[in-house]
Amino acid sequence: MTHDEVLELLPAYLDAELHEVGEIERHLASCDECSAELASYRVMLAELSSLPDSDTAPRAGLAARAIAQILERSAAARIRGAAREHPVAVAAGIGGAAIAAIATVYAINRSRRTTHAVAEATA
Repeated sequence: MTHDEVLELLPAYLDAELHEVGEIERHLASCDECSAELASYRVMLAELSSLPDSDTAPRAGLAARAIAQILERSAAARIRGAAREHPVAVAAGIGGAAIAAIATVYAINRSRRTTHAVAEATA
């Protein structure tokens, strides 16, 4: 088992979620870095367990507001990411929309002129 694999498994080792721990324990016996990391996990868990329990309920609507902010930010991030990754496609889309708008204005004006000419001819 490699050093990086042991580092990755330390939280599960500490939580006694692993069935085979022999290799991890042998590595810990010879690796100061992994032993220190395991010790820091133990200190952190001890500090967390010493925190008082909170019976205070979250304010009404907190979860809904948090979810809305996450969704809003992630949608904006996806749009910005797509624009950065595909600038040509974004430019083509904007250009296509501009051409469609110009064509629509042209068609409306032409229709008005034709309607106006027909009205004058029949009058």
